[in-house]
Amino acid sequence: IAELGKNPNLAVTSIAAHNMIYLQFDAANRAGNKALSDVRVRKALTMAINRDEILKHIAAGGSASKILNAMCFEDMLACDLKPMPPYAYDPAQAKKLLAEAGYANGLEIELASRQPSKDDAVAVAGYWNAVGVKTNVQLMTIVALDKARAEGKLQTYIGERPLTTADASHPMEIFFFDRRRDYWHDETIVKLANDGYTIFDAQQRSQQYKKIFDRINEEAFMLPIHTLPSVYIHSKDVKIFENTLTSYDTNVTEFGWK
Repeated sequence: IAELGKNPNLAVTSIAAHNMIYLQFDAANRAGNKALSDVRVRKALTMAINRDEILKHIAAGGSASKILNAMCFEDMLACDLKPMPPYAYDPAQAKKLLAEAGYANGLEIELASRQPSKDDAVAVAGYWNAVGVKTNVQLMTIVALDKARAEGKLQTYIGERPLTTADASHPMEIFFFDRRRDYWHDETIVKLANDGYTIFDAQQRSQQYKKIFDRINEEAFMLPIHTLPSVYIHSKDVKIFENTLTSYDTNVTEFGWK
């Protein structure tokens, strides 16, 4: 993208989108790597990742790409309260936690990904290898991924996910209520999410879903890494105008001549 942007006849426009790169762990041990059932291991793997470096060097979209601290976007309904942040980058503490969990000599992990998140996967594998976790990156097609996911074969997975419904209940439906995608089997989150459906007061709903996103981060079930903006490479004579209805969408009607 940077190289194309140097072309005097082209321009690059990045627009924020309800799309993210995220990492998930098989805490339910569906895929048979029991180490991931230990919260200390999941915390260690989270602490081994430098999201700021990934954002700076890998994430597309420049300033339009942001670090995420929850599996939702702040402009979504019931996602306006700041959750407990994910565990911060600390490779020394990550090694200590691995040793406490019985993996002082390291362990092996499979990390599945698809083409859109391949660079993020390679970066994460590098961070994990640096703390003694030998990581095998498996690049899959969407068909192979869907099959492996449904069969419970994903130890860890890093991928992209659009959130098309602007409500905090949407990621719950995708990840925790879909049996094919549920790699946590966490009754606490399921109950909190089910109860959330019955709450209509906006502030109470926000507090309810904050509990869910707090628990996801506390248990290191998932790690939101960064947003994934829509990046357009177009003629320098074309301008993409601001969407007056939402800053997270682009329609063909916003494209015009300068």
